[in-house]
Amino acid sequence: MPVNAGVNDYGLHLINAQTKSHFQSYPFKNLTWIMKTDRPYIQIYAKPDVNLTLSTPQ
Repeated sequence: MPVNAGVNDYGLHLINAQTKSHFQSYPFKNLTWIMKTDRPYIQIYAKPDVNLTLSTPQ
């Protein structure tokens, strides 16, 4: 399902791109973010007990 991602002070929020309805939220405490200056993307990892899979067209 295509989604839009939003970020605020709570965490990462996924919104259904077609219906514009909220799909899922992930608190920051359950995520690890890695951003490197030589890469044009941010890596997002979920803690072991959290199910999160995102894929993007490349």
